[in-house]
Amino acid sequence: MKRLVAKSRRTGSSMPLFNPRVVTLSARSAVYNIDKPSEDVVIVCISGFRGGNSNGMTSLRDTLREKLTAKYGINPNNIFHIKWNQENDSNPRNIPLISDINKEILRRTKNPRYVALIGHSFGGWAASRLSSVTLKIPDFVGLVDPVYGPANTLKKPGDVPRGKKIIEWFQNNGITGLTDCPPYLRVPCTSDREGFSCGFQGVPGAVQRPVKYMRTWSGANIPCSKTDKAPLLAYHTSIDDDQRVHHEIFNQIHRDLSKIIKKSSVHRRLVMAKINVKRRSECKCHNKKVRVISNCRCQKK
Repeated sequence: MKRLVAKSRRTGSSMPLFNPRVVTLSARSAVYNIDKPSEDVVIVCISGFRGGNSNGMTSLRDTLREKLTAKYGINPNNIFHIKWNQENDSNPRNIPLISDINKEILRRTKNPRYVALIGHSFGGWAASRLSSVTLKIPDFVGLVDPVYGPANTLKKPGDVPRGKKIIEWFQNNGITGLTDCPPYLRVPCTSDREGFSCGFQGVPGAVQRPVKYMRTWSGANIPCSKTDKAPLLAYHTSIDDDQRVHHEIFNQIHRDLSKIIKKSSVHRRLVMAKINVKRRSECKCHNKKVRVISNCRCQKK
């Protein structure tokens, strides 16, 4: 079959054909790569008072990197840990340095497509404040026994978190435990002074999830010792290490990203269909007995 080549019709414009890989998706004119919907995902894990560089939030970061990078191809560097106050995380009279944290987000992407903020203790305070200044409204804010300053007082409106989904995990057992097994000896949740307190409960707009015992990823209670099967209590200083909390955080992010990927796939098909129509409209065949096929090629009918 003889192949005829169609000439492209002049449109009078020097603008290039519609680019299938770059599409504007929001009123903010954020440009995303529809071939890589996970490219602009950012997940921040913020540690609390005296968290240092090894804590429950760094463990959560490592878990999310392992699972989400393998499943969605997210850049591991976009899932990162940071202290609630980069200059000094051991002074309870400091305030969260949210400008530093926001700079780290923008350094990774100027057009965040998905943002998750997770914080423990003073890190929850930082996540709450940060949520109000991020370029994009956070898709998920996770607060793990959050503490709002030395007096643990949530001040409106600055400390009220902003997010499409907000979840708060909290415990009432105490600040820390002096013994692991019964009879339990613990520092109770009685003082808010100097930031040594249990988490704030009843954060506005947050789904409440109480935590009593330390649990495995599957949700089984962890025994207090090898010989004593009594459950190990969760305290303010240990709740950020609870694997079940980590699992629930992962599940929430996984559900969110699954929707984004699915929506992106549908959107990509619509975009490609639009491109094909546009390409066909800019081609014509000289012989009326032939029809236009892909890439401005003609074929006999």
